[in-house]
Parts: sequence; C-alpha cells; structure tokens
Amino acid sequence: MAHPPSTAAAPSRGQVIASLGIGSAGLLITALSPILLGLLFHAGRLTAGEIGLVATAELLAMGLACGVAGAVLPAEGMRRIGVAAGLVGLAFDLASAGASHAALIALRGGAGAAEGLLLWITVAFIARQPLPERLAAVFLTTSVMSAWAVTALAGALVAPRWGPAGLFVTVGVTAGLAALASLVAPDRLERAADAAELAAGLPPRRGWVALVAMFAYTAAGSAVFVYLDPIAQAARLAPGAVSLAVQANLAGQIGGGLLVSTALAGRVRYPVIFGAVGAAVVAVYLAYLAGPSALGFILGTGLTGFAGMVLTPFFVPMAMAADPMGRAAVMGSGAQVLGGAGGPFVAAMVAGQPSQVLMISIGWVALSVGAAGWLAATHRPAESPAVHV
Repeated sequence: MAHPPSTAAAPSRGQVIASLGIGSAGLLITALSPILLGLLFHAGRLTAGEIGLVATAELLAMGLACGVAGAVLPAEGMRRIGVAAGLVGLAFDLASAGASHAALIALRGGAGAAEGLLLWITVAFIARQPLPERLAAVFLTTSVMSAWAVTALAGALVAPRWGPAGLFVTVGVTAGLAALASLVAPDRLERAADAAELAAGLPPRRGWVALVAMFAYTAAGSAVFVYLDPIAQAARLAPGAVSLAVQANLAGQIGGGLLVSTALAGRVRYPVIFGAVGAAVVAVYLAYLAGPSALGFILGTGLTGFAGMVLTPFFVPMAMAADPMGRAAVMGSGAQVLGGAGGPFVAAMVAGQPSQVLMISIGWVALSVGAAGWLAATHRPAESPAVHV
C-alpha cells in the first residue's frame, strides 16, 4: 500500500548518535552483571540465591518499563523523559553502592525501570527511521562494543580498587551521560512513512510455540551468564577468569553478529541454526559441569556469546513462519525479556547451585530447540511466505 511521503526532517548525525547512546547506557548493566554480582557475592552482600533475584528484578523491571512505555507514552517530550530516566537511574545506582540483600534487590528493580525507559527511547527512535533494520544492526554492534570496552576497563581498573561500589558508580555515570545525551536527541519522533502494519491480537498456537522457543533459549543464557562467578568458583578458577570470560562473551557476540550480517543472512534457515547453536551451547554447559580450565572457561563463554548472537536474529523468521500475520514477531521482544528474567529466577529457586543451574539451563536449551524443530517439522508452505534473515 502506498504511503504519503514523510514531512518530518531527518535527524542529524548528532541526534542519531545521541539516540543510540541512550539505549546503550540502558543496556550496560546486562554486560557488567556477572562481574558485579560476583563481587557482591564474595563481599557477603548477596547470597547465591539472591544473585538470581537481583538479576530477575532488574531485567523484569527493564522489560516491563520498556513495554509499557511503548504502549502508553507518546513519542514526544523525549528529552524530558530521557533526562528524568537518566537522573533516576543515577540515583538508584548511587544508592545501590552501599546496599545489600533485600534492599539491593529493590533498588536494582528501580534502576531497571529507569534503564527500560532509556532503552525505549532508542527502540522508538529506530522504529521510526526509513531503514530500521540497518540502524538496529548499528545499535546492536555499537552497544556490544561499548559494553566490551567498559567491562574491560571496569574489570581491570575499577573493580580491583573500589569493588562493587565502584562498578555501581560506573553504571551511574553512564546513566548521567544518557541524561545529557537526551538533551541532544530529537524531542519528538515521527513514524516512518513506509512503516509496516502488523495484525493486532494474540498469535495462534504455532505462534505461541515460537514464543516458547525464544523464552527458553534466553532463559538458559541469562541464568548461566549471571551465575558465571559461582560456576567459575565451583571449578576453582581465579576470580579474574570471570572478567576475561565476560569480555570473551562480548567479543563473541560481535563476531556472531558480523557472521549473520555477511555470510548467513538469507542462506541458512532457522531449524539448522537452532540445531547447531543448541548443540554448541549444551557442549559448553557440559564442559562447565566437568570443571574446565581457565582457558576452557573463557573460550566456552566466548562461544556462547557467539552462538547467541548467531541465533537471535533467526527468532524473527521463525516467528513469521509460525504466524505470518506478525503477531508472534511483535511479541518476541517481550518473550525474550521475560526469559532473561525467568532464567535467573528459576536458578535462584535452587539457591544458585552451579551444577543445578547448568542442568536446568540445558533443559531450557533442549526445550527451545525442540520447539523450533516442531515448528519446522509441522510447517506447511501455504501457511507462510518464505522468510529469511
């Protein structure tokens, strides 16, 4: 269907950079969490079970804030929203520096809500651009690269001297920078003239199966990632191995994203990717159970980052094949956020025991691969168009 041309002025390069930087600040905590939660655990400020509860509170609040903002907030007054969210996030981060146990869980929930609003600003900006998929790829790559740089510097310079309090201050500084960047970002967003129109309502049964596959895989990765420190401790590895493993994971994500965008896009279908990634991730988790060397732990964690970034873009074609009307695809980000919160929550229910966390996560991966395999095996060509990444 033809659309009238948009009369909105194109954002300047500075506005694009500022808008993407705001969301990157909101996502930084997801990269720092294994190092930060491990330090809090060793300092006696969190129990093993509370590690999962902190991660759950922050991720769940982030996802809910981002989703609710997208449903109820107009795409105007963005500067005011960004400044407020950045300053609120800064306040919660500074308060978290000296908190522990239940208070810390509550504070990280508040911080997650502020981070979710920062992320929403970027998502809303990307969705309204003429080529949102290209800008989304840029955002993903730059977010991972910036998180990699910050975790490397924080792990080497901040954590050894100032511990978890210093890391919370680091996260708070990035929230403050997001508030400043909001002053440069566009204050009102216009929808792109050629924006896709998808059906409203709930998906059919196959669409729900696709959402289960997304939820389960994200739950597995999130649970293992936030419990990296106890897993390393169970293998009697030096504390520095966790910091290096997180950096390897981020490097793997960059490599996986580049592979999808250059070599795999449009050439490989989602069942093959699900099978290959599932086998690789389960192999790494089994190696963790066996007690890896420091090098094996670091390389394995890097492989899971690479595999996850290869798989995630294929969630969209799987969802579109399951529900061609796009309802499952629209709900996909919510399923992933809930999986990111649900994985650590279930892990916390077993008191964060590394072996049990890994076994449950292997079960999550098996469920994800099984759901994707069922969709592929029961696929009927008439149900959906050929959709590729």
